[in-house]
Amino acid sequence: MDMQYTIDVQATDDGTMTYTAVDYDMDTGAYTQVVSYADIPIKDGDQLKGTASKTNLETAEYTLKGTDGKALSPSVKETADQVQVWSVTTSAESGGTTEGGGVFVIGEYAKVTATPDAGYRFIGWYDGKTKVSNDLEFRFAIEKDTELTAKFEKTNAPKNPFQDVKEDVYYYDPVLWAVNHDPVVTTGTDATHFSPSKDCTRAQMVTFLWRAAGEPKPASTKNPFKDVKKGAFYYNAVLWAVEQGITTGTSKTTFGPDTTVTRAQTVTFLWRMEGEPTVKAENPFQDVKSGQYYTNAVLWAVKNGITTGKSATSFAPGDPCTRAQIVTFLYRDLG
Repeated sequence: MDMQYTIDVQATDDGTMTYTAVDYDMDTGAYTQVVSYADIPIKDGDQLKGTASKTNLETAEYTLKGTDGKALSPSVKETADQVQVWSVTTSAESGGTTEGGGVFVIGEYAKVTATPDAGYRFIGWYDGKTKVSNDLEFRFAIEKDTELTAKFEKTNAPKNPFQDVKEDVYYYDPVLWAVNHDPVVTTGTDATHFSPSKDCTRAQMVTFLWRAAGEPKPASTKNPFKDVKKGAFYYNAVLWAVEQGITTGTSKTTFGPDTTVTRAQTVTFLWRMEGEPTVKAENPFQDVKSGQYYTNAVLWAVKNGITTGKSATSFAPGDPCTRAQIVTFLYRDLG
């Protein structure tokens, strides 16, 4: 039995259009033919006419005529053994949801939609690390398997001034928290660099901690340390830290302000600031022995998600603590 179908396309604006006809076997769900006319120039008011004719058990013949009545040539014409199927999947980072995706053939268009949660705004659609659209509703021609991620940010999210702090690094949120905290926990090493891999000193660490606590005034001006001079940026921070039992210095008369702070010292300062809470947990680290001054601090930090160690079995207590690591520890504990 012969069958014929017609379609009229009426343009309501200037631009381009794509017309795709897809045949598939209703019993198997397999595609049997794809005919696509891509990027046809149109003007408002243009009318295009399409015809699909099919004789029983035969592949349909598709025709699309332009405004001049002449048949257009398809840009894609594939039969059953040529048809390629592509998938489109979507995911959302925190702050919103996505819809759309599925299975398509070449020449078809996919539409995906991003919806921000309350208090968030949409940043864009990303294919890997490449932004492909700023539109909440993104429509695109299928050319390959595609995995799209919708990214969002809080509407009051602080701006990132640092070239060396990328959005996909673990310390991104902690750095923005630290530089936008009131009072500021730390600034960058200059206006456009944070220097995340740079080691921190003991003076910087207690100053960061003191600022995160709100810059409390020391109760006493008594200073036991010969290497902590009045007027130094860390002077009040060191006196406060000693009063609070957070640190006792490297000796009775020295604090070692310019000495690089270690990972063990950093988590110990935080643990003492929290009141030295008792922790019942198994020790996963071969390099954290029982009875060390930092043992309970490390177990507390791991249990509370402040750090996971350098590996599953190593904490590296003697390693220097970098600026990125310190603001991350502070953020996870106090942010």
